[in-house]
Amino acid sequence: MAEIGDFEEVFSFNPNYTYDQSAVRQIVTHRKELGNKLFLDRLFEAVGIEQGPRLYPPKTNNDLRTLFQKISASPAPLHYRQSILYYLLQDSDEAASEAYATTTFLPEQFRLYTAGLWLLDQLDFDQALLYLTKPHLTPTFQEEILSTLLTHCSSSNPHLPLAYMHAVLPSLTTPSALDLVFRTHLLTSLPTAYGFTRTQNAALHRSFFEQLVTRTLEQPRGEARASACAMLVNLPFDEEEEWWFEEFLTEGSGRGLVGARDAVAMRRLGMGKYREAVGTRGLSGVSVDGVGWDVIKEGVERGLGSR
Repeated sequence: MAEIGDFEEVFSFNPNYTYDQSAVRQIVTHRKELGNKLFLDRLFEAVGIEQGPRLYPPKTNNDLRTLFQKISASPAPLHYRQSILYYLLQDSDEAASEAYATTTFLPEQFRLYTAGLWLLDQLDFDQALLYLTKPHLTPTFQEEILSTLLTHCSSSNPHLPLAYMHAVLPSLTTPSALDLVFRTHLLTSLPTAYGFTRTQNAALHRSFFEQLVTRTLEQPRGEARASACAMLVNLPFDEEEEWWFEEFLTEGSGRGLVGARDAVAMRRLGMGKYREAVGTRGLSGVSVDGVGWDVIKEGVERGLGSR
């Protein structure tokens, strides 16, 4: 069987097959969790099956047959249509899906990628990446996949989006894709994210730089934020970045961030600009182990003396 095959052939394990109610509910739930769009929905779009998202999940055997007919009638290339049927068979019977891939000579790259997308729709992100990061695959939906991983894995397993990003990095070139790359770097390494900002054109460089500052200062108070802020104010800014940093936190949209003025003062201290540091206005009254800005200012002024 080198073509699509008819319904009885494809679902020969049970031509009367119907998705049970729990499976339908799970698919609907997963679609909502994925922003109301499964990766299967994107496959439907790719092959021009506009009714696909409405027909899936099929609630009856007749619904399944209708969806099958829409797939068969699509003018899309054969392997694309076979891939969608392979996906549907993954829902029902894994052995049947592999048998279908074999009898239709579905190329390995289509089988692997479709299996990866099916696992994404199951919210099984770890297993999905085992398929989607194979070196011989041509990336598809890479921005959407990276965005999904950032949304669902940033807290639980931040290394997953990082692993996927590195696998598909050469294909991530649009401004929206570069924003995803930046956010992925920021999950695991502030210095790496900073280094990435410096590889961009002037407009993106400043935009990412300001995001870097914003995301650092927006972290909830605690040791992690304190460590990130200390790292931020000690990054090797060039002259232009130095100006961006001060302008953003004293006059720009970042001036309302918690600790904005404190960050400016700390940067000035670190750069040896002691007079400017102690003259920074609007510093917080927060102290650490009894040491606040009043104590620091007094110490700096004593050290400077009459200079």
